[in-house]
Amino acid sequence: LLSIHRLPYATIFGGVGAFTKEDFQRINGFSNMFWGWGGEDDDLYTRITKVGFKLTRPSLKRGRYTMIRIHHFQSSKADPNRMNLLRNSAQRMSADGLNTLKYKLDKVDQQPLVTFVKIELKRSMYSK
Repeated sequence: LLSIHRLPYATIFGGVGAFTKEDFQRINGFSNMFWGWGGEDDDLYTRITKVGFKLTRPSLKRGRYTMIRIHHFQSSKADPNRMNLLRNSAQRMSADGLNTLKYKLDKVDQQPLVTFVKIELKRSMYSK
């Protein structure tokens, strides 16, 4: 039996998502302004709709999974600035994302079906 699953709100973009490389570049990826829990997925939804893309969802019979509940790392506390950032997501997206991402590449491990990329990413790499 399939239990009834309801989304908390219609514009939620969380869990699992997939993009082509070109589409992800077109929305400029994720924002670099969110640190900690919350808001980054809502910001991504704004980016998706701003460029005219439509979020599609598979049927619950095929596209459903159960999240494994684990303890979040200490750095995953709620981002106190997330609501302020969400107010200007659309205006910020062209100057905040893949095109401004700063990181240090540590290791690339290519496997037959997946490539693991280990990077160093710190808040101190971004100036405000």
